[in-house]
Amino acid sequence: MRIIVCDDERPALENLVIAIRGAVPDCEPVAFRYPGDVLGYAKENAFDVAFLDISMPEMSGIELAKELKKILPALNVIFVTAYGVYAVDAVRLHASGYVMKPVSKASIEREMKNLLYPVLPEGGMYVQTFGQFEVFSQGKPLRFVSAKCKEMFAYLVDKEGASVNRKELSAALFLDEPYTLKVQNYFSKIVKALEDSLSQAGYGNVFVRAYNSYAIDKDAFRCDLYDYEKGDPVAINKYHGEYMLQYEWAEGKLL
Repeated sequence: MRIIVCDDERPALENLVIAIRGAVPDCEPVAFRYPGDVLGYAKENAFDVAFLDISMPEMSGIELAKELKKILPALNVIFVTAYGVYAVDAVRLHASGYVMKPVSKASIEREMKNLLYPVLPEGGMYVQTFGQFEVFSQGKPLRFVSAKCKEMFAYLVDKEGASVNRKELSAALFLDEPYTLKVQNYFSKIVKALEDSLSQAGYGNVFVRAYNSYAIDKDAFRCDLYDYEKGDPVAINKYHGEYMLQYEWAEGKLL
C-alpha cells in the first residue's frame, strides 16, 4: 500500500507518520510539509491514500485534494484536522473520511477499514460501475482508443463473464440499428480498438474472444459490482442506486 502524508507543522507530521506506521505496519508513508512538493510527487508516482492536513498556509488540504484528484481520481483522501466542521467539506469532496488531531493509531485503523476506493496490488485494474462507468489502472483512468470500445467493455463487465454474440453487442452499442454491413464493419473496428486499449495498458488477458463470442475474464480485475455481490462492505457502502449512468442500456438496473 502506498501512502503519502502532508502537514506543514513538523511535530504533527511526525506524529501522523508514527500513527500510520503503527496502523499499517507494512507501509512506509512518504511525508511532505509543502503541498507543492506533494503535487510534484503525484505527477511522477501513483499512490493509494493521502492524509492531508486541512489548515496549511501555502494551500489548504481541501485545495490540495482537489488538485490531487485531477491526477489520481481513485485516490483515497483522508483529511486531518483539529476542527470537526471540516467534515462537511470532506463529504462534498467525496473523501474517504477524516481524523481528528491529535491523531492516534486507532483513528488511522478506523479510516483504513473504510476506504472509498479499493487498494490494488501494483499493476492492478479496478472497474467502477456505480455512478459513472470508469476503469482505473494504478489509480489513473485507463485510456480507451474510442468511447465505443469503452462502452463495449462496460457491457461485457455487466455480463459478468458470460459470453455474448456480435448481434447482441451490436444491439446494445447501436440501439437496435439494423445489422447492416456498415454496422458489422464498424463493430469489427470497435473490437480491435478494445483489444488495443487493453493490450497497451498491459491487460490483454482481460478480453476473451472466440468465434462470434465475446466476454471478459472477471477474475482478472477488481470491480465494485463484483465486490458488492460478494458482500464486501466497502462496495455496499458505495452503491447508492446509480449504475453506469452514461449508458442507455444500463438504465433502470438496480442491484
